[in-house]
Amino acid sequence: NVATAEVAYDVVDTLAPLIGSVPADTVINCAVATSTPTLDSTFFDVTDGCNPWTFNVTTAFEGQEDDPCNYTRIDTYQFVDCNSNLSEFIHILTVQDTTGPNVVSTPTDLFLDCPQEVPEFDTSLPLSEWMDDVLDLDVSDDCNGDLSEMTATYEDVLTLSVDETHYTLTRKWTFFDHCL
Repeated sequence: NVATAEVAYDVVDTLAPLIGSVPADTVINCAVATSTPTLDSTFFDVTDGCNPWTFNVTTAFEGQEDDPCNYTRIDTYQFVDCNSNLSEFIHILTVQDTTGPNVVSTPTDLFLDCPQEVPEFDTSLPLSEWMDDVLDLDVSDDCNGDLSEMTATYEDVLTLSVDETHYTLTRKWTFFDHCL
């Protein structure tokens, strides 16, 4: 006597890919926020019972328009297996402006005859209001190059000649973006 039975098993993958270790959220300087690459799929330790899986990454910036000094870059990594099960990892990069403006070129030396006066500038105004009046001065900022949001101060140091017939005035400039 023999008895037989036939059973059909439907194997359905309902488990999304498992993402192993992931990087910690981090802080980066705004100068590299757009040039810092996203991670590629080989960075992640992903396992799934339904190979192969696909990989997609998107990047979004939040708050940059409101505050270019401090905003968030969000890298979203998605892993999808052959049965459309999805796992997602969101990497938060806090972007901060930690560096001041760059002096691209400095003003040329001036040689003045008496009674010419050394130029003065109203540094209470934004740099954009008076910078063109300073010969060969060029300043930029890696995070927000808007000169209307940058200011400057200067300090003059006067050195008299030995015979006191002339003097040298050395002007030290300091530039500020609105983030610092």
